[in-house]
Amino acid sequence: MKVHTYRFSVDDNILFLKDLHKSDYNSIFEQPYLSFWKKMHDTYNTKIQFNIHGTIDGFTLENLSAKYKPEWIQNSDWIRLVFHQWEEPDRHFSNAEMNPEKIKTDYKRVTSQIIRFAGEKLTSPYITVHGASGGKEVCAALKECGVKGLGAGTWKLPGGEYNMSYYLSQGQINELGKTGMLFDTETGLYFFSFDVILHRKSFSAEKLIFIIKQIFKNTHHWPHLEITFEEWAFTPFHRGFLSDAMKRAELVLKFLCKNNSKAVFLEDIL
Repeated sequence: MKVHTYRFSVDDNILFLKDLHKSDYNSIFEQPYLSFWKKMHDTYNTKIQFNIHGTIDGFTLENLSAKYKPEWIQNSDWIRLVFHQWEEPDRHFSNAEMNPEKIKTDYKRVTSQIIRFAGEKLTSPYITVHGASGGKEVCAALKECGVKGLGAGTWKLPGGEYNMSYYLSQGQINELGKTGMLFDTETGLYFFSFDVILHRKSFSAEKLIFIIKQIFKNTHHWPHLEITFEEWAFTPFHRGFLSDAMKRAELVLKFLCKNNSKAVFLEDIL
């Protein structure tokens, strides 16, 4: 299998938006985190989807000024800002805690704010719910909101089985883990697997390249690669901070660029 395209998404984003709110930047790219990703775009022609939360430490998206909206729109060819969860990243919900009305309310609340301060061009119908949580009714509610696909974690557990996500059966998860993409005819939703998880502390940057090469050789995998990272890996005071986070991202992007893999958003290919 030759990977023709890849999507690079970053989960748990909220801190850089809080920083934009409290700082008096002339440009969004004066903000250090966004400055790094702009450099990656300029150097490797990558595109980045930021999956964002609605609040943290008293800050909410409603607090964020729309003064940068023209600049966000100007860079909508390579940036997406997409719902992840309303609550802060440390709050995780089980499937049992989720319900259709809450997910609809939270999705609309986050998405409406993104449209207000950045513009509708930066939204995407392909999202990842924080923790890949939500039963069939919750996922159906998201479909009613215009969502077309959901990101899922399919890493293998110690017993050899794949990690469960959303309402998917073990058989569906197994298929997703092998092929990278699944369409559920019952709900009409796509599910896509995160193939390369950059924030695993036990993996070196070189190990991540090895994983990508192995996926390249997998003839059962669809010709697309999903790569994911976390904002907290770039945050020095966070317990998950990785001192080599930028190195990891750049090494992977450089490798993909060298191997002629094209950065896309899922709405470009599905």
